[in-house]
Amino acid sequence: MSKHAKKMIAPIIVTVLMIAYYALYFGYISYIIDITALKILFGVFPLVFGAVMIGVCIHI
Repeated sequence: MSKHAKKMIAPIIVTVLMIAYYALYFGYISYIIDITALKILFGVFPLVFGAVMIGVCIHI
């Protein structure tokens, strides 16, 4: 395993855990909130954060 691959293990694990947290958060919020606009609003921010984290992992 290369030195770069060893350095990438931790950021990939953190990214996977955060995206799983965002998915669970969105599911919980969707279950509690009845207003569709708020569901979309609370779903967009975690989606954007997850996309940014994946983009950062790809560019490292």
